Amino acid sequence: MIEHDSERLVYRLLSAELRSTLKRWGDWLDRQLRISGLPKQTAFLNTPSTAAPGHRILCADMDTRVAALSRAIVRLEESHRTSLEVWYAHQFDSVGRWISPAQKASQMGIEYAEFRHKVYLARKSLLHPSARRYWVL
Repeated sequence: MIEHDSERLVYRLLSAELRSTLKRWGDWLDRQLRISGLPKQTAFLNTPSTAAPGHRILCADMDTRVAALSRAIVRLEESHRTSLEVWYAHQFDSVGRWISPAQKASQMGIEYAEFRHKVYLARKSLLHPSARRYWVL
């Protein structure tokens, strides 16, 4: 019983750490979009970039934990990556108004409940021991 409780506690702590780091990762993505000068719609709608070949790519500084988590996210299936990106980044529209998760789901063409479920599955994938080794420092 004690062992089961300690495993549950570790899982809850990892889950809290994951959510915190995902928020910082989303903030980094937003900063990166501002630095690059590309419109948010480029990433949000998954349309090709208009950047010309040969242009420099500027990159915002990334915290060590965020970088480790980013490497784990890259290994997820595309729908999980996209769900996390849209949920945790793209917090404001072009005029600075906050975009709710329900509005984001609508823009993606899916129901809010489905969007939440996709984010849940993506986080669950990151909490799986095979994925933890990439982001748990």
